[in-house]
Amino acid sequence: MSSYVQNQQRRFVQVGTVAQKLMAYLQTNLRCFMQEPQLFVMRKLARFEGVRQGYLWLSHARPETYETEQASILGEIDPEAIANQIKQDGCAPGLKLPADAVQQILAFAATEPCYANRNPEMPFQLADQAAMESRLAESGQPLIVAGYMGNHEAVPVIRQLLDDPGLLAIAAHYFGRQPFYVISELAWSFPTPTTLFQQLRAAQVFHCDIDDYSCIKFFFYLTDVDEQSGPHIYLRASHKNKPLIHQILGQRCASLPDQVLVERYGSENVMPLCGSAGYGFVEDIFGFHKGSPPETCSRLMLQIEFATHAYKNLRSCGQ
Repeated sequence: MSSYVQNQQRRFVQVGTVAQKLMAYLQTNLRCFMQEPQLFVMRKLARFEGVRQGYLWLSHARPETYETEQASILGEIDPEAIANQIKQDGCAPGLKLPADAVQQILAFAATEPCYANRNPEMPFQLADQAAMESRLAESGQPLIVAGYMGNHEAVPVIRQLLDDPGLLAIAAHYFGRQPFYVISELAWSFPTPTTLFQQLRAAQVFHCDIDDYSCIKFFFYLTDVDEQSGPHIYLRASHKNKPLIHQILGQRCASLPDQVLVERYGSENVMPLCGSAGYGFVEDIFGFHKGSPPETCSRLMLQIEFATHAYKNLRSCGQ
């Protein structure tokens, strides 16, 4: 076969692939627009910092704090100071879950099924991890992550965290209005060789999230995490003053090489967040962040997200 024919075939395949991706993108966006137009509009506009700031200003919300006599599970914290640190750096470390809360969640994780690579059709017990790895290997897939698919919300201490006055106060100070619980996840990340594409699908490359005009997420480690155990990494101050091209790309900035983003925002602003079980932090997820692939030990982490609105079908709607 001549090289000309081979090149033409190659171009035909490439055009077909692009067309398929474009069609899938349009179908997803149309479904989002039909199901929840407010979410569709937010997805398209909230990537622009001027729109985010203008929307919050025009909503005329009065600044509120979340005042309550109930104590936070996090102990003594200063919500306003933490919110101010997020405004400045995008991320505020130093939160801490008590040991009994960590043990309660670990007990749940050890006895309840999790789902391989977040696939609801692939449940397994943590004790059967090796068997699941072998099953996936037969189809050439690694076991990268395993989530509990919402079942974790039945754990009493996690239910308590979703309404915790300390978390809500931090969110209220940051938003300047009442926060709404959005979603949470309890998930394992496992040490395994992965391709760049697999890391992209597992959120193990730098990316940002556009889940509302203002949105923060709390993270808590349930296992000890050092630099070899898959620490979460944040690019300090990348939640503001983004170049226009990064605002236009929005969540598709995940396709950019990590080093490009590091060079733009400064290697001195790379924040690997390490700590013992119970260690926590909170961040504006419009800033660039990632969970780095574990090299030695598996990592279990709880995420809890708050925003200024509560949307339906948040994870299934187009970007």
